[in-house]
Amino acid sequence: MPKVRRRAAVDATIRLVKLLALIPRAPHKASSRQLRERLAGEGIDVTLRSIQRDLMRLSSHFAITSDGVKPEAGWNWVRNATELSLPGLDDRAALAWVLAGQYLDGLLPADIKDALRPRFDAARKVLAQTPFARTRRWAERVIAKPRGFQLLPPKVEPDVPEAVQQALLDRKRLQIEYLRPSDDETTEAEISVLGLVVRGSVTYLVTVFWEYDDPRLLVMHRIKRAKVLEEAARAPAKFSFSQYVMSGELDWPVGECQRVEFEVTDDLARILSETPVSKDQTITRTRAAGWQRIVATVAPTMEFHAWTDAQGRRLRRVRFGDLEQLLPCHGK
Repeated sequence: MPKVRRRAAVDATIRLVKLLALIPRAPHKASSRQLRERLAGEGIDVTLRSIQRDLMRLSSHFAITSDGVKPEAGWNWVRNATELSLPGLDDRAALAWVLAGQYLDGLLPADIKDALRPRFDAARKVLAQTPFARTRRWAERVIAKPRGFQLLPPKVEPDVPEAVQQALLDRKRLQIEYLRPSDDETTEAEISVLGLVVRGSVTYLVTVFWEYDDPRLLVMHRIKRAKVLEEAARAPAKFSFSQYVMSGELDWPVGECQRVEFEVTDDLARILSETPVSKDQTITRTRAAGWQRIVATVAPTMEFHAWTDAQGRRLRRVRFGDLEQLLPCHGK
């Protein structure tokens, strides 16, 4: 086979593999035009007609289907399709997925959990069939369980996650109807999604409204409707999503990073010696029997204050000071 033809065959194979990975799982769907745009984002530029032929060819070998809606049909993997994994899961990778599924079960938003469920199911199947008794024994004797009281994940409108993800991937604007906590009726707005952050069971959108430049936080489950627009999304000049997240905006700060001093009982001091509140934490004895002094650098967030309140009689005399000779709160 000539080198040119061999290279074309390899390129076509790579395109088909990429295309399979970009097709969403039901109930979400993507049109051939959207899949072409996403392939272009991966550096693969082909005609719309080529994508349509590829989809028809793949549908005869894999569990992907079209809804047949005109003028532009939507394609997806059927809901119960077997997870396609390249390379296939070995017993060690399967064990990691099973433990991750146990740990994240009560933390992940429903849409993300649904998207990952085929991978969790495939991992459990691999472990059930593995010939390695040691791996199977580990899976039977180790359980991952999140610590503490957890709220159940909020309900997310079925079509909202797909619209948000499409807008983020394709860099398009969103028209949304959003329900603020203090309102009884939704408010319409046009937003550009700068990024998504999952904290516990809640998904946050970092966005800008209309033509404004100040980033705002929205929670996914309060978006009642979302429509992807043709207009290109926009971002503030020199905006860095990673720096925004590291800045502590999602920690609901109520002040700058500060030195904090508080006294704790001996048993709580022992716990904090094992799991410090900061890298620069120090613990010293006090004159009062049974009490020790903690000095650390923290961001005085709502979460920190909630933690101190939750300690009850094991913690007292919380005092904030200056930042001199202390480590920064973020980026450490």
